[in-house]
This record gives sequence, structure tokens and C-alpha cells, in this order.
Amino acid sequence: MPARIDLTGYSDSELSLHVFNDEYLYRQRHKNSLGETLDQLYIYTPEQYQELLQDLEDDLQADL
Repeated sequence: MPARIDLTGYSDSELSLHVFNDEYLYRQRHKNSLGETLDQLYIYTPEQYQELLQDLEDDLQADL
């Protein structure tokens, strides 16, 4: 398994930027397994995860 990418030195938006700008992650963004996938790929802060959750919620609302 490749090494996880450490995002902890970046802004709170960094995890969300990865999800919304990577084709595979973007397609997975509303699946229950996204968190598990992110845990395998990245090291991130609770604040980065919370911002991602908010961005995902906003994304769902925009689709309505």
C-alpha cells in the first residue's frame, strides 16, 4: 500500500479540494465508504474533515 499523503500542514480546505478535484474521489463523494477511502489515502485534521462534511452537505443541497 502506498504511503498516506499528509495534509495536516495545509489549510482546512485541503481535504475537500482533493475530494472535489480528483475524479475517483469526486465520484465516491456521497458514498458511505468515502471516509474509509480517505483514511487509506490521507492523514488529515478534524477541521479538514469537518470542512469536507460541510462541503459535501452543501453539494447535496445544490443538487436539490
